[in-house]
Amino acid sequence: MWKLPPARTLLVFTLAASVAGAALSATAGASAVAVRERALPRTLTPQTVQFTSSPPTDAVVGGPTYTPTAAANPSGESVSFAVDPATTNGACVLEAGVVSFVNAGSCVIDADVPGTGGSTGYGPAQAQQTIPVAQAGTTAVLTVGPASLAAQVTATAPSDGTPSGEVVFSVEGRLLGSVALSAGVATLAYTVPADTTETITATYAGSAGYAGSSASQTVTGPTVEDAFVTKPTIRAVLSSRAHRNRRGWWHTVLTVRFVCNRAGSVIVGGCPKPVVLRHSVRDATLTRRIRTTAGTGASVTVRHIRMDLGAPRVRVAGVRRGGHYRAVARARCVASDRVSGIVSCRLRVHVRRGAAVEKITYTATAVSGAGVVRSASVTAYVAG
Repeated sequence: MWKLPPARTLLVFTLAASVAGAALSATAGASAVAVRERALPRTLTPQTVQFTSSPPTDAVVGGPTYTPTAAANPSGESVSFAVDPATTNGACVLEAGVVSFVNAGSCVIDADVPGTGGSTGYGPAQAQQTIPVAQAGTTAVLTVGPASLAAQVTATAPSDGTPSGEVVFSVEGRLLGSVALSAGVATLAYTVPADTTETITATYAGSAGYAGSSASQTVTGPTVEDAFVTKPTIRAVLSSRAHRNRRGWWHTVLTVRFVCNRAGSVIVGGCPKPVVLRHSVRDATLTRRIRTTAGTGASVTVRHIRMDLGAPRVRVAGVRRGGHYRAVARARCVASDRVSGIVSCRLRVHVRRGAAVEKITYTATAVSGAGVVRSASVTAYVAG
């Protein structure tokens, strides 16, 4: 007959089961704590982005470009730049870190830091700059030829872009035609009637980036008798060792040569001799006339001659040459050019670290309206 085990044995079995259950509960509890710990969010330290470059206050379409710089604090991470969608009218584009202004509007530049990883990294940050971009001014010049009208529209400084759009030609308020600009020039076939004096106007209405302008000229057509007489012609050819830049400036000696067609007659005094311009001028005009023994004549005028044979003056301001400072000094680029003006003035800072002293080289680089580049450098020291 089967007998029950003694009460002492049953007590041991019960105690062992209780201990095993407690151990299982403890293990499950530890696993739950571990899961909760893994689910905790990481802590990111806030940081800020601050622009270290000042945006231009007089930005215009086709004008000087802008290179933004910024710093992330306190992480020191690299900052990336982009054109924000809030930019209006496609006012600017960003290529290779340089902002160019292409339309009138509001240009918004973002400076972004993505943040770092890890459980205690830095969070992302952003800063913005808003740059108003104005239309570039324009100047229109009308040339009336024997059988055509030509209007040249150029952008005024500091813009060096090429205007686009249409030019409307009219005579005494009567519409002659509308012609699209090609490389800044619009041409329309037209002949002033004989024995008639007319005022011809060329009007550029402007575009998204360029303001409008106009030019007029009063012209008298040939007399009935002159209409049957072949007339001489004269034209001017400009040449220089260096080409004229996009802003219309020459920066080397300019020679103006004249080419004449005597129309079967003899030019009194011959075709004009070349003119060599050896001095800087802001806006010169050169005219030459010819007359033949048959009593006919012609003339040519070269307008808006701009030539700067000098170089800009540039210096580093705000820091003393060879000076010793406790921290990197705030310096700036200062430049001037009495003829063509200054297009850009930028400062570059180079730091060479030593054991006890840092050698700081400040280099200021200026570009004149004629495209001449000059630089100046100053070296200072900062105690380590």
